[in-house]
Amino acid sequence: MIKLIPVTEDNWMDIASLTVKEHQRNYVAPAIGILARGYVYRDCNVKIFAFEKDGVIVGTALVREFTDEPPGYDLQQIMVDQQYQNKGYGSQALQLILDELRKEGHYDHVELCVKKADAEAIHLYEKHGFTDSGYVDEDLPDSLNMICYLSEEKQKEQQKMDKQIVSFLIKAKQATYAGKGAETASSRVKSHDLVYRDGNYMYYDTYLGGDKFAGEEALWISDAPYWSMNYVGRVIGENFSGDFLKEALLHVPEDKPYRGPQDYVNGDYAYHCDVDGSFDWFQGKETIDYQGKLIYECYFHGGAII
Repeated sequence: MIKLIPVTEDNWMDIASLTVKEHQRNYVAPAIGILARGYVYRDCNVKIFAFEKDGVIVGTALVREFTDEPPGYDLQQIMVDQQYQNKGYGSQALQLILDELRKEGHYDHVELCVKKADAEAIHLYEKHGFTDSGYVDEDLPDSLNMICYLSEEKQKEQQKMDKQIVSFLIKAKQATYAGKGAETASSRVKSHDLVYRDGNYMYYDTYLGGDKFAGEEALWISDAPYWSMNYVGRVIGENFSGDFLKEALLHVPEDKPYRGPQDYVNGDYAYHCDVDGSFDWFQGKETIDYQGKLIYECYFHGGAII
């Protein structure tokens, strides 16, 4: 089994000599760089862990604390030497690190930033409970920000809450515009408004215009605003069908409950939707082609507002 040990004057050179495979150098800092970061972040209660297997240093990781809102742990780097990869050492070490942070208890979550192209790392993090945080760093558009809650109760609570919210949102969308639901009284001059309620949940969709339109969807829980999405779109070609758009929007997916599915086709019409981000922070675009020609486009973005 892997053991976590501290960095000392006796082992730091062994840590510094760790290397990764050539293609991994685009994703992780060199070991000496990780040690250097430990010095740079020395005022952030930084921790550098070495992974030991049978007396041999096989990997290292760096965790620091950050005070930005919300404050938490930041898993800056984790690496396993190329000689010792594919043996489960990275997974064992990550679990030990999470256990250590959970025991310390300064914060309730750990965050990290990983390249979207680093599928191996993302898979590892997901196995240990990390999910897309929804935060998008404009300076790092090729990276994914992930979060892991250290409390099992918090994780279960969050998962349950998310499922309830998504389930309600899908029902609301299917019962209003997509389902050709009745409009309610206008909230603004010439606005189209649709409302759906179920218990403590309320969904409101309001938009202006026709062939060119702009609007907002929002979700309240117990009269507190929780989530919102803005959208703007236009018809740019002939043979547009509002009925086909509503038909596509009825198939709103559970994993991305914003507009319609990634692809939906009926006859000469083809709907397509691309989304970046997660429920807390996302942006996307939907289009409709008729006989292979673009006739409609809509941009949308939104996220949690709690």
